[in-house]
Amino acid sequence: MVNEWARSLLVASAVVLAGLAVGSCASDGDGGAVPGFPDDSVPVEVREGADIYRARCASCHGSAGEGGPIGPPVDSPDMWDELGEEGVRAVIVDGAEGMPAYGDALDDDEIDAVVAYLRALSERDG
Repeated sequence: MVNEWARSLLVASAVVLAGLAVGSCASDGDGGAVPGFPDDSVPVEVREGADIYRARCASCHGSAGEGGPIGPPVDSPDMWDELGEEGVRAVIVDGAEGMPAYGDALDDDEIDAVVAYLRALSERDG
C-alpha cells in the first residue's frame, strides 16, 4: 500500500515537473513580445514566427536563437551566408543532423513566418 502511494506520488510529481519544464521552454513569459525587438517595430509575420519558434524551437535553439542545450545558434548572419533563405527553409521542412522535420507539422505560411523571424534575428542590432 505504501509503495503504491509512493509510486503514485512520484509519478504525479514527475508529470507536474515535466509540465513546468515544457511550459518554461515554450514561452519566456513576456506576453508575446519578441526578444530583441521594440514591440512597435515587429512585422506581423515576424511576430507569428516568434510565437511558433517559442513553441517548437526554443527548447533546443535558445529563447532568442542564441543556441541551446541541443541545437546550434540560429541568430547569426553566418547561417544565412552558408544556407541562404531556401536552405534555412529546407532545414525546417526536412530536418537536419538530429533536428526533426517540421514539413508535416507546419503549413507553408507558418514556415515562412519562422524563416522571417530567423532572418530578423540575424539582422537585429546587438
